[in-house]
Amino acid sequence: EKDRARERTAADQKQLDVLMSERGDIVGKLKPQLYATYERIRTPPQGINSVRAASLAKIARIDTPDKVTVVFQLSDLDASIMNTFASPWNCLYSAAKLKENPAFPARNIYGTGPFKFVEHVAGSHWVGTRNENYFKPGQPYLDGFRAITMGAAATVNAMEGKQILAEFRGLAPNERDRLVRGLGNQAKVMEMSWNLHMDIVFNMKKKPFDDVRVRRALSLAIDRWTAASAMGRISVLREVGGVMRPGSEYARTDEELEQLPGFGRDMAKNRAEARRLLKEAGAENLTLVMSNRNIPPYVALGVFIIDQWRQVGVKAENLGLETAAWTNAINSGNFDILMDSYTDHADDPSTGLTKFLAYATHPVSSARFEDPELYRLHEEQGRTLYSAPRKKLVYEFERRAMEQAYTVPILWWYRIIVMNSRVNGWTISPSHMIYQDLASVWLTPQ
Repeated sequence: EKDRARERTAADQKQLDVLMSERGDIVGKLKPQLYATYERIRTPPQGINSVRAASLAKIARIDTPDKVTVVFQLSDLDASIMNTFASPWNCLYSAAKLKENPAFPARNIYGTGPFKFVEHVAGSHWVGTRNENYFKPGQPYLDGFRAITMGAAATVNAMEGKQILAEFRGLAPNERDRLVRGLGNQAKVMEMSWNLHMDIVFNMKKKPFDDVRVRRALSLAIDRWTAASAMGRISVLREVGGVMRPGSEYARTDEELEQLPGFGRDMAKNRAEARRLLKEAGAENLTLVMSNRNIPPYVALGVFIIDQWRQVGVKAENLGLETAAWTNAINSGNFDILMDSYTDHADDPSTGLTKFLAYATHPVSSARFEDPELYRLHEEQGRTLYSAPRKKLVYEFERRAMEQAYTVPILWWYRIIVMNSRVNGWTISPSHMIYQDLASVWLTPQ
């Protein structure tokens, strides 16, 4: 028995040696790609804008000491570094391709996922086919996919007509209800809170928005709780929250939120204070333009906010912009007030709070300001490894951000997924940025 056990052990070791050798070959090929990709994100070449460079700011050096090892040397504690490495935005690219053309990723598909790229027709569709060499044996289960670009109404029509089987981003309540009626027991519905929020951004470079009294007054005037109730019936906007997703680890309870400027439920009191602040700042007859994205639910929320400001004597125009013009307004800073939004792949403060910092250091933001204390709190929470003290720092950051009101959250989205019951193996999450490789998705036969 001992001899047979030794033989089995030797055979197992031989098989393990073969697997490790194969792994070494794979990792050895990936090593230049890892190095080139992360160097590109943290220190982009001239002419390339890396909106997530700040998330890798604590990586001091990247070393490749041997064939199968990549070492990231940190300059400081980073409580979020593993979350950062797991980000779906950190796509790996060919070191050779990047060397030939730094802008290669802008117009080229490159990867090792479960599906191989077939074609993309702008404004029409994407097509992928099964990757026979995918590293997970047996996956993907699908032979391929076709992702079609269409508006909300067309999507609901196509799903009800069984021309498409799933919409993975999110639908409004009325669209869900129509599909449930139309598909009956063939409708599969999943719902949960969404790591995506709508914000108002004040342009600190323009008067009177450089005055904190004006910014706080305009935030105080908005009844977020009524907005959640009203918008939740007609759109994906449904939850009141601060700087972190409602219900997540670092989020305040509703009762705690009510203690922050702009979140109190007594709107008579809030609006009286808003009018007082506007008068004190010499802006009681304020007129302004809010640059907004010309798609739902931005438009609906914009109309609601304009009416809220009217009740404290502020006249505002809801300027609807096509996406390209809206993005240009963000990048140029050419706006009075901006209706903005932000989504994250995880409930992590280090990335989630960047929306409430400044554009100069964190291009995912839209606000232009300087606030050393806000930056100090962000840095401090980022190097705090334990949940309780980190949460305390996040709360301090949140209070200061709401008091200064450079960027203020209005409502958080609520994710409603409807698919045909033939679709299996997909899991909903708070972010539409993850679980979308479709490797584990399979279809029940018709």
